[in-house]
Amino acid sequence: MLTSDATWRESPQADGFYARPDLDEALSFYLKAFLDLCADRREGLAAIPFTAIALYAERAGIDDSEDFDRFAGLVRALDSEYLDITNRKLNRATARGTRR
Repeated sequence: MLTSDATWRESPQADGFYARPDLDEALSFYLKAFLDLCADRREGLAAIPFTAIALYAERAGIDDSEDFDRFAGLVRALDSEYLDITNRKLNRATARGTRR
């Protein structure tokens, strides 16, 4: 595991890893779901499809409509924030004439 590698612990990537906030176990489920679902985008900066969210919820055992609405709402909120941040970064890079 990376955290046991002394060279990694001293790297810039480790700074971000160790600076991250501790999440409640329930919230970490939603974050993991969001990260898993990011791969289901049809295009680079498109929203995560509803069908992917619904299938993930079904596989995770979320069958109550209120639980599903909460799950979908949190995943959509994370996705919206991700897309906003990514678009702002792209717009800044484009304005400077560089693209990262």
